Amino acid sequence: MNLWGELPATAVIFAACDSVYFLEHAPALVYSADKIAKNVHLHVCNPTPEVYSLACVLTSTVNIAVTFSFNEVNFPADLNDSARQTYFACLRFLVLPEILPSAGRVLTVDVDCFFNADFDYPDASLGYFPREPLSSSDARIKAGSHVAAGVFWLSEENLPLAKKIRENIKTVPLNWFADQIALHQAVVDANQPLAHRFDAQFMD
Repeated sequence: MNLWGELPATAVIFAACDSVYFLEHAPALVYSADKIAKNVHLHVCNPTPEVYSLACVLTSTVNIAVTFSFNEVNFPADLNDSARQTYFACLRFLVLPEILPSAGRVLTVDVDCFFNADFDYPDASLGYFPREPLSSSDARIKAGSHVAAGVFWLSEENLPLAKKIRENIKTVPLNWFADQIALHQAVVDANQPLAHRFDAQFMD
């Protein structure tokens, strides 16, 4: 991936999105992280001038370190809206291998989340939110509901796992649940014990 910007130098909360979601949701995420003294890295696809302006405002109005990276994508004209939305849902896992080496530890979250209370980063190399798969006759829904992709923790020693998730995303259709299918399959293939379990209380 050809990206530009500034990479994080310490453990971070990380999210990725398009310009629209960035303008709508980034302030709430960044300011909530500032209240609990957690640094943030945000990646934006196809940034607009308004994105750069807001990025400057955010960095100048918080005490934490906030870094930004960017990429450009020219979508095929015949790509439908659902596929585009799925690409943006997968974007954080496409970028994660690029920032993990410099950050060392990364908590990947949805950009539209915010934090109501302080927490400690896991003392573990891998953390995620496992759950019972949905009861469905659709194999994709079953495969994509073993894990919630809204919170995912990795340390640098698990960089191969981050790369495997990215590889998996590139092999599945851009349909909803693509990120969760890729994430679940990578975790299964890695055959690592679940060192840290996130739950609905953390995600609430």
